[in-house]
Amino acid sequence: MNMAAAAWHKVGIYMAVCTGVRDPWSVVKNQLGWLPPGERILELRNGMKFRCRANTPDINQAVVVGLAKEYPAWLLKMLPPGATVLDLGAHIGSFAILAARLRSDVTIHSYEPSSENLRLLRENLILNGVEDRVATCRTAVSDADGVVQLRVGGPTDAFDVMTAPIERVNGDRSIEEVPARTLRSILRDIGTERLDLLKMDVEGSEYAVLDSSADAIAKCDFVLMEWHDDPRGRRNDEWLIARFRQLQFDVDRPRANLILAARHRLHGSATAS
Repeated sequence: MNMAAAAWHKVGIYMAVCTGVRDPWSVVKNQLGWLPPGERILELRNGMKFRCRANTPDINQAVVVGLAKEYPAWLLKMLPPGATVLDLGAHIGSFAILAARLRSDVTIHSYEPSSENLRLLRENLILNGVEDRVATCRTAVSDADGVVQLRVGGPTDAFDVMTAPIERVNGDRSIEEVPARTLRSILRDIGTERLDLLKMDVEGSEYAVLDSSADAIAKCDFVLMEWHDDPRGRRNDEWLIARFRQLQFDVDRPRANLILAARHRLHGSATAS
């Protein structure tokens, strides 16, 4: 995405806040850290509702995803009937709810490692009446099955997967131990050999996924991925794109931090409406 396109994207988000949120000033106050502490319900004019933590990224994320400014709605609409969607890094449920609202026939599996995020995810599914169409699991995606430690960044959505285990001191709640599964194992857990759409926002673990589960990635028709800096500092978005191309995917960049990969034979049909 060039600078002009990026600028128009921001303008689109500002307009969406003004027209798509029932209380746009709450978004502004959240951005400035002026909201009273605690949790609040954010209501969008399209009918979606999200329980969010004040003065954290929750509200911004719910707005841009819930109003289809983060992930392309056309991709969800073009999935085949009865599609299977895997949502890795589900946060508080904004993508899963968007997918469930746009497509009543799809099966959605949402994986989220943070216990607080998962609590809000499940509450938000109920708020939006889609709890029976989205399966949730507290699991981190990794390069090996087992248990990983998360360092949770306070009352926000931020966390890091620890590369080396550390000992919790005096009941330190900033460290969580979470089950970890490879993408290959997750596909086996949910009982499918292929995915119509894999969405990933996994805070840097995308490198481990592409390293360890290339065969499982190859079973996905589309991969929609937010990329982050490599925790080990060795790789970047160019490495991810090259890896997808090695696996016979065509790659597009809807935005600077977003990668859309389509299996080569599907490229002709993957065009925005």
